[in-house]
Amino acid sequence: LVAGDIVLGVLAASNPKPDHFTAEDEQLITLLACIAAPHIEIARRDFAVRDPLTGLFNHAHLQRSLDRELERSAINALPFALLLVDIDDFRKLNDSRGYEIGDALLGCLADVVVGRLASSSRHGFRLRGNDFVARYGPDSLALILPHTPKLGAEKKGDLLRKTVEDSDFG
Repeated sequence: LVAGDIVLGVLAASNPKPDHFTAEDEQLITLLACIAAPHIEIARRDFAVRDPLTGLFNHAHLQRSLDRELERSAINALPFALLLVDIDDFRKLNDSRGYEIGDALLGCLADVVVGRLASSSRHGFRLRGNDFVARYGPDSLALILPHTPKLGAEKKGDLLRKTVEDSDFG
């Protein structure tokens, strides 16, 4: 399995009869490998930058993106904002109700922030195409808002807080 210049692995096929693959079988296996390889490479890259619980970018990718945004902001003299969203008493919730409940709450919070829930836009909170959301820690998310001055960040933070407060986390 090859994607570009990267060898991803090997596609193995077996036949109960030794050395009994036909030329047609080999063509079919090659076709399957060509179809599978790009999808495997996309999944591999996605796995390296995504948090499996929330589907958001992970902390390592956040750090790289924040470094790029700091550099871009310094070079172009453009503002940006960093918002942190934290769940109060998350450890107590995990300890008293179980990790499954805590994980579900964190997943729902991610859904609210990125607008995957219908209630997300009730207060006008919406992410723009260049906004960036990542899992920051065990109980927190981070939003990088390019081209956002302090007043805009305060308004966006207030809208997000109201949206989260009014969301039904079931």
